[in-house]
Amino acid sequence: MTQERVLLTREQQEEALRQAHEAAASSDPIGMVEALHQSYALDGLTRLVKRKWNAIPLDEVQFIIAGAVDVLYKDIESGKRIINLVAYLYKIADHRAHQYNDTRQREHEGNVDLEYRLTNARLPQEDVSEEELEDDELDYIEKRAQAIAIARRLIPTLGQKNIRDVMTLIIEAIEIGREDLPSDEIADTLDLVPATVRQLRHRGFKRLAQRARDEGITDRKINFARLGFDEDPRTGE
Repeated sequence: MTQERVLLTREQQEEALRQAHEAAASSDPIGMVEALHQSYALDGLTRLVKRKWNAIPLDEVQFIIAGAVDVLYKDIESGKRIINLVAYLYKIADHRAHQYNDTRQREHEGNVDLEYRLTNARLPQEDVSEEELEDDELDYIEKRAQAIAIARRLIPTLGQKNIRDVMTLIIEAIEIGREDLPSDEIADTLDLVPATVRQLRHRGFKRLAQRARDEGITDRKINFARLGFDEDPRTGE
């Protein structure tokens, strides 16, 4: 029997992330990890990284996320200034996934041996400057905030009430870091069939992208799918 997940408010998630930061600053790794789990941030990050690096097995993605959490803890404990915990974790995990994927490709070609699991230490390829990382964080946060604002504004134009209701729940979940809100949970909330919800969310995202293009908002400016806003309507993943 799976544990029922509670949809946090934005304020509740921000409080959990604040507690995670405080725990790390107080040299309490267990407290930090527990608070991160309570915020559901790690679930969303796993989904985002898996979506971008689909060839990497899920267990390896989870290993990568765990390594990113370790880096976050050490950086906060050492006094490093972190603007946004979720964005920081995503950037570190993305660097690690890129390095892992590159190493696996080179190993497949017979050029190198796989050494990724030999150490949890930060690899040279992912040692970016604080300024560069903060710029990437701000860019990610800004694009994400823009996408959420645009989606909220366009939802009333999507037509059918069920589509609007489904999209409203999804965007609210995304805003608090739950990109992985399952169709089953939406179906329970709106008293719909999960298969129907998957079709409604697929149509909703298609219409959302079309409304955005009608307003001159191109994928180059805001790409809802790349920001982790959509799922496969056939599988719900």
